[in-house]
Formats: sequence, structure tokens, C-alpha cells
Amino acid sequence: MLADITVFVLYGSVVVALGWGLTGYMERVYDGRIRDLALVERGVYRLAVVDKDRGQHWTAYAGAVFAFNLIGWGFLYLILRLQGITPRASDGLMPDIRSKGVSTRRCERSFPSTAQLRNRCKTIT
Repeated sequence: MLADITVFVLYGSVVVALGWGLTGYMERVYDGRIRDLALVERGVYRLAVVDKDRGQHWTAYAGAVFAFNLIGWGFLYLILRLQGITPRASDGLMPDIRSKGVSTRRCERSFPSTAQLRNRCKTIT
């Protein structure tokens, strides 16, 4: 118990100390007094074809967020679809989901306890 409280206090102290120092640094960056990453920022803006002096309308922002999420979902879909043909699929570390039936559990809605839930669930293949 004492060890848990000690770890909690120590962790909180470290977070507050790092946050205190980081806020001063962030203030200087936002005021323009520190330009450490100016070359990287300009490169990213040039690569993304962004004009830093022009604002972005909310519809353009919403479209960019939607496109980013759509590309991410597409990437995740490809990962799931290509799991069976990846190089690690044949070494026995990944299950072959195409040859096995998927097992689901159907349970009744009203149950007063977890033990009764286990008894009421039926495995369906």
C-alpha cells in the first residue's frame, strides 16, 4: 500500500516537473522566440503544399480529416485482407481463419449473475 502511494506521488511529481518546464518552452515557441524546427516546418509545408499565411476553412479541414480517416480505414482493411498471404502467416504464428469456422456465443438478455450467464450461454459454430 505504501509502495503504491509512493509510486503515485513520484509519478505525479515527475509529470508536474516536466509539464512546468515544457510550458515555458512552448510559450517561447508560440511567441516565435525559438525557431528550432523552422527548417523542418518549412519542408513539411512545402511537401504538403500549404501556405502558412492563409487560413483553412472548416469545410476544407473536415474534408481533410475525412480523407485521412478513409485512407486509414482502407489501410487497416488491406492489412486484415492480406493476413493469410503475409510471410509470417505460414510459420504457425498466425491462425488460418479461412479454414476454421468462426465460433460465436449467444446469450439470453436477462441474467442476475455471472455464474448464471455462463450457464445460459450456448456456443454456436
